[in-house]
Amino acid sequence: MDTKDLKIGTQSVLGKITRIYSTSSKVVLFETNKQGNISYEADADVDLSCLNSIRALDIEIQSILTTTSERRKFAPHRAIAHRDCFNGNTESGVKVLENLLITVKNYRKLKSRLCYMLSAILFVVINITLCALANTVWLESLNKYIVLLYTISTFGSLGGLISILSKIPKLELDINGSNFLQVVDGFSRIFLSMVSSVIIFVLIKSDIVLGALNDIPNNDIFYAFAIISGFSEKFIPDIIKSIEKKKLEE
Repeated sequence: MDTKDLKIGTQSVLGKITRIYSTSSKVVLFETNKQGNISYEADADVDLSCLNSIRALDIEIQSILTTTSERRKFAPHRAIAHRDCFNGNTESGVKVLENLLITVKNYRKLKSRLCYMLSAILFVVINITLCALANTVWLESLNKYIVLLYTISTFGSLGGLISILSKIPKLELDINGSNFLQVVDGFSRIFLSMVSSVIIFVLIKSDIVLGALNDIPNNDIFYAFAIISGFSEKFIPDIIKSIEKKKLEE
């Protein structure tokens, strides 16, 4: 197919053309409906070795952009680099991709943190809603001890959320991982906070640690410890170590 015949809606070898970035008498840069990648059609006499200088950078950028929508978002910038190379301005093309790589990494860091944080917030909101229902509407039909344990775990999830929000600016996540993995990580962190809060509650009730707290007439102290255990990832391991040390001394 002649390059001058390529236009939006044309069915090329690489797929249906959805966007054209650059046209010349010998090269057309376009996007198809398949992957959101930059494609091109060039006349037979065009030297394609010019793309070797940007290939490594372009592949690295694509490896970070995990979804088709993300690739399409930054496709115009990559198209500029390809156009510069075809026009003989290789240094400019390399510079465009070097700057784009920095932008893409920052974009993915921000998006990963948002996915992680928002998934954690959603999980906590769900917990709070269910906990409120369990302590009001469903209280008569549920086992009171189960309700107490879930209330404890909900306070633990609040501690986990506070921990996430305090660390989010410095949090390092895998920018090459999918957004779904960041969501799972956020849910997992809150779930571990819930488990930790229940563990410390059971340890106290069993008189293994801080048994004197059982003499307090209300559960407020347990809620406080639930938040602390949910906030600190080292709280439970430190308690277990202290128990082991105490047993060794005995």
